[in-house]
Parts: sequence; structure tokens; C-alpha cells
Amino acid sequence: MCLAVDVFGYRPSCVAVVSTGGGGDPGSAAYLAEVLAREGVRSILVVLPWERYVRDPWPGPIPLDAFNNIIVGSHAARLLEGCYAIREGTYITPSACSMLQATRGLPVYIVDGWLGELGVRLGLLEAASLHGCEAAVALDVGGDVLASGGEKGLWSPLADSLGLAAVALSGLDSAAAIHSPGADGELEAREVLDKIAAIAREGGYLAARGVARRDLELLETILDNTHTEAGKIPLLAAQGETGTITIRRGTRSLEITPLQAITFFLDAHKTFHNTLAKHVAHTPSLHEANNRLNNLGIYTELDLETDIRRIINREKRPPTPTEL
Repeated sequence: MCLAVDVFGYRPSCVAVVSTGGGGDPGSAAYLAEVLAREGVRSILVVLPWERYVRDPWPGPIPLDAFNNIIVGSHAARLLEGCYAIREGTYITPSACSMLQATRGLPVYIVDGWLGELGVRLGLLEAASLHGCEAAVALDVGGDVLASGGEKGLWSPLADSLGLAAVALSGLDSAAAIHSPGADGELEAREVLDKIAAIAREGGYLAARGVARRDLELLETILDNTHTEAGKIPLLAAQGETGTITIRRGTRSLEITPLQAITFFLDAHKTFHNTLAKHVAHTPSLHEANNRLNNLGIYTELDLETDIRRIINREKRPPTPTEL
């Protein structure tokens, strides 16, 4: 059975795979897009370009006008090979640019997270319209997109919430893909599974797919061209790695098991209504979305990066893992 049919109930002519989080999540989204393409379903990749602070020292996503070698539209821009960004004088090769050479012509678009959920949604719809996509999948590595806000390990709820909300409100046939539960070291795998089960009890479960043997070479090629730690966990899991490892400069730990080789697909609307995504809906700016989460007592990755920048400016050094 075709994965797209399992998820959407029919075979779309084109699916937009949306990388909800920052960092190396575009690599995992590209892997899903390639799996769909291999099954005869055209796909495109839509990315909110938000790099980790070790690669981009400036808070927030990279603005579209900081990119070079792109084709700019009204709300989205298509990346061309050799693309890069210059932000505040800093040269950056975003993950979405570095992996282009491994994706064999997959159309990759970036959207402007500084314009809030509305900006991400409009960018998604523009890219989808250009390719005739009737469906969209919001992909998150690790499953922190399912957070309710009080989880002790939650570090990056903002970008994930914007991406999920944009997909759920797009009007396209939509799904949420939880790739490799617990792989980013934020929510524990058990927490992610409990949240998946809660959505399943509401009829929101659609499908699950494991990394297949024939996927390994494709996944390895994409990840070799992507700056990611969490994205490599499903590959390690499929290769039989087990045990506890640390990532993000030792600030997070996770247990690798065969579970991390699985992607769960959920109804996007039911997922939206059960997560923080509903609180950032219809926001016209990143700061408005961030303020809404702050008002719920939630500290976001934008807050974290702003605080990190203050430490760098004051101490002339990056923060230690203990400070993080």
C-alpha cells in the first residue's frame, strides 16, 4: 500500500512536506519527501529556516532577504544550488541549502517565520499552488510538537507550533508526522507515545512507517549533507544502535531503541487542537506568537537564543552547558 494513500485516503498528485522545526529537521523532511516520490507521489519541501545558535548566532529564523541564490515569490522563495545566507555580516549555510545536492531535484522552498503563523501559511500555500499540491504533512523530529507546555525537557515549542498550525489551517488535506519519538532529547519517548495515544483515542491515528532497509542509503546520503544530531537517531536505530547518548553539547540525553526508526502519522486538525499550535494560530508576527506562549508561562527557543546572545555580548563567549 502507498504511504500517501494510508495517510490521506487517496493518492495526491503532490504533497508539500513542511519541516516544522529548525536545525536539521529539513533533512528528515526531505527523507519523507523522497519516500513519497519513490512511491510515485510528487512532493516539495517547505522549510522555516531556523538554525541552532551554534551555526547562526542571531536569534530567530533567518529572514528571507538574508538569502542569496534563491527565486523570490510573494510569500516563499525557492532555493537554488549554492544558496547561502549572510546575517549581520555572518556567513551561514543553512541546512536546507547544504542538503540540496543530496535531494536530486526536490523543489525546496523557505518561508518567513518572522511573519508568524500567517506568514508560514501563506508561504506554504504559495509553494503548494506552484506545484499543484493538494495535501501537506507537518513533520517534526522527536515529537515535541505534541507538547502541552509544561514538559520539563521542552526547549523549542515555537517553530514547531507555527508549522503545525500553518498546515492544519491551510485548507489542504493535512497530516502531522512524528518522526523518531524522543530523538531530539526534549520530550522523552514515553511522553511522546502517551500524547500520540491521546490523539489516537480521538480518532486521530492515521498510519505508522518504519525506516525500511532500502531507505538506509537514501537517509544516510541526506543526513551526510545536513547539520543535525537528532535527525541521525532514526538511522542509528535502524542500524541496531542502542543505549543512552547525549546531544546538543551534552545538554540533552536520550535512549536509542528501535522505536526511533518509526514515524507516526496523525490527523493534523486533531493534533492542532491538542497542542500549543492552537495558541499561535493567525498570528501576524513571530513576536506575537512568542508573546502568546510566554503568556502561558512557556519559555521558547526565541527566548533562549535572545538570552544566549546576551551572554555572548557580555562575556564574549558562548554559554556553557550548565548555563544553558
